[in-house]
Amino acid sequence: MYRRILLSIAIITSLLFSPAPAKADTTIGGLIKTDLTLTKERSPYLLASTLQIPTGRTVTVDPGVEIRSNGVSIMFWNQGNLLFNGTRLNPIRLTGHPGLFFSGKNSPFGSNLKISGVFFEGGDTLLSHEGYGGYQSIVFEDSEVIDVLGYVDVWYPPNKLVIQRNVFINSGGFSVGFRYSVDQTSVSILDNLFIGPSTTNFWIQVWASYDGGKLEVHGNEFRGGIYTAVRLAPNSGDTNMNASGNYWGNRSIQEIGDMVLDSNDSLEYQNIIDVSSPLSTASKLMPKDSILLSEAKLAAELKAKQEAESKAAADKAVADLKARQEADAKIAADKAAAELKAKQDAESKAAADLKAKQEAEAKAAAELKAKQDAESKAAADLKAKQEAEAKAAADLKAKQDADAKAAADKAAADLKAKQDADAKAAAELKAKQEADAKAAADKAAADAKIAADKVLADAKAAAELKAKQEADAKAAAAAKAAALKKTTITCIKGKITKKVTTVKPVCPVGYKKKV
Repeated sequence: MYRRILLSIAIITSLLFSPAPAKADTTIGGLIKTDLTLTKERSPYLLASTLQIPTGRTVTVDPGVEIRSNGVSIMFWNQGNLLFNGTRLNPIRLTGHPGLFFSGKNSPFGSNLKISGVFFEGGDTLLSHEGYGGYQSIVFEDSEVIDVLGYVDVWYPPNKLVIQRNVFINSGGFSVGFRYSVDQTSVSILDNLFIGPSTTNFWIQVWASYDGGKLEVHGNEFRGGIYTAVRLAPNSGDTNMNASGNYWGNRSIQEIGDMVLDSNDSLEYQNIIDVSSPLSTASKLMPKDSILLSEAKLAAELKAKQEAESKAAADKAVADLKARQEADAKIAADKAAAELKAKQDAESKAAADLKAKQEAEAKAAAELKAKQDAESKAAADLKAKQEAEAKAAADLKAKQDADAKAAADKAAADLKAKQDADAKAAAELKAKQEADAKAAADKAAADAKIAADKVLADAKAAAELKAKQEADAKAAAAAKAAALKKTTITCIKGKITKKVTTVKPVCPVGYKKKV
């Protein structure tokens, strides 16, 4: 049952809140060869690699376009013209949390980066000058930056730079260096909304403002808490900032001072930042709030509403399913009760039929028992008659046994008298036979002794003959051995000596036997 409820909820939720089919991404990237315009009709765009704009080429991005980094570390490398023409109400969105949004490495004088109406949603660094080689002109306005953690290093811009009407949330600040008399440039940060502390411990810092230039910071609002809003770079002499005419909310002069780092705080800072004339109300040119935060809030509210609607729909589905299941259960219970009653009625009828059958069988058993009792009495009478007849037969047998015993005793006495006479005759016969046997045995023993004496005499003569034969054989063998025995003699011929061994040794011709 529980699994059926969950399945119903899942089906209802998927029907109510299924997302619309997503558009296919348009893939771009690499070095462009001709001018390029990114349109909302082909959006969203997916970067396969860094989009590179060489000198003399222009990439224009229309309002409403979304570009996703897709894991690309650097989204844009500009040495030509990169123009974002969005608005706050129809912004361009850069997403995907890249390592760097814009590289100006080796960008020449005359190259341009226009950032207008762009929403940056997560990343490591917004802009890098890439050392002394970056000289592109920059416009930064009507945009929002959220969760872009690294600071923006503004490095001697070649033209006037204005950063205006933007919103910055949980991101890195701007670190600015410029030379007014040489480049005839100024840097202004105007009418921006900074919400909460930055991720770099400052929202605006100046590290160089040579030849009488000042970083102009006016009309901005620093909202939410006490944190470092503006500061000078430590241990740097030509650092000048005019931060008068900003809106600090309802903070006191002391609290405003706590949001400024200059020579009032440490000897490592060389100058004082002017924060006089704070505005009593926010600048009318400044954005009133963050569209990204509003979208996130609306999204959260929509999600909560959808979840509530989903829960209500699920609860209704559960309630409807429960009611249906209860109705089904009641119908099933009623049907089961009816079937049970019918079964019980059938069983009751069967029990009554069984009882009637058992009573009939009991009556038949009683009648059978009466019959068996009558038959048992007749059998007892028959047994008594049979026992009387058996006693008469036993008495007759006893008389017959007595008569038979008397006859047997007489026959046995007669047989014994005859047997005794026969035994006496047999004894006399046995005595005669034993006397005859003894006489025969004595004769046989005498004959056997004579035969034995003869055998002994023959054996002695044979032994003596054998001994004589063995002595003769031994003497013959000794004589033969003596006849075959070899003898060795020494023969001499001058100084030569030679031995001869044989049965009858003789020296060779010319040799004499040595005596």
